[in-house]
Amino acid sequence: MKCKILLDTCVLVAASAFYVSDDLKIRLEHPFYQQSMSLIAFIRKNLSNHLGITTTTIERQSIPALQEAIDEELAKARINREKDFPIYSFIKNYCEQKLKTISSCLVREPIEEDAVRSNYSFVDKLYAEKAEEGVRLTFVEPRFERFTNQVPKRYKSVARGIYKQQQRKEDYQLTRLIRKPVKPTDKWILSEAIYLSMYYNRIESEGVTFFLASTDHHFSPKRWDNGKISNQVTEAIRQKFDIICDWPAQIENMGKKVLEGKRPLVHDK
Repeated sequence: MKCKILLDTCVLVAASAFYVSDDLKIRLEHPFYQQSMSLIAFIRKNLSNHLGITTTTIERQSIPALQEAIDEELAKARINREKDFPIYSFIKNYCEQKLKTISSCLVREPIEEDAVRSNYSFVDKLYAEKAEEGVRLTFVEPRFERFTNQVPKRYKSVARGIYKQQQRKEDYQLTRLIRKPVKPTDKWILSEAIYLSMYYNRIESEGVTFFLASTDHHFSPKRWDNGKISNQVTEAIRQKFDIICDWPAQIENMGKKVLEGKRPLVHDK
């Protein structure tokens, strides 16, 4: 069995935004650095399998996105860009070099823009439908109201709060599309992923499991501490485009299973 892993911009940025200096007492580490870097290490370990892939779009986005991440993390460390410019410049160059090193182990396939543009219309439709579903479930036909009506009157107030919170967690991916619509650039990345998935399954003699590693919830599931998961958008992408989206840690685990000849357990914890 074979698999390919497309790394979203956010994963490249998370794996690159890291710098530690005991002398300067500075520690810059992206919140998702550990799991993103672990996935990169897995890809490097299996370099001959050409697992990791990227696109020009993702690489182009990663440079300003890394700049933004560095600024955010250094602000937490109280490093002023103007006042501490020599330190800032050194860390910025260090992280950018790390990004280049990571990108060097990824495969870049030629992309036919016309085909990607055609895919975009289907991606746009999927997100529009899921946003509409979020509106319907939140404002028109909220499940928590129906469940609350089935509870004895004296418990309705408490039950309503419980069911409402439960629905909020279950429908997180859908309602997020309302609060934070997907950017055209991210829709384009998914459109490229569709193209690449079809390309690999066309040229390979055996089926290819295609993964999209991302820390963004318009691709990957939202997992809650109590074990609940919101994955309506993720599942729609899998069913319609045969692309498995998930966080770097989960993609690494599923990638290992594929290389072992096992079928990956989608949306595993």
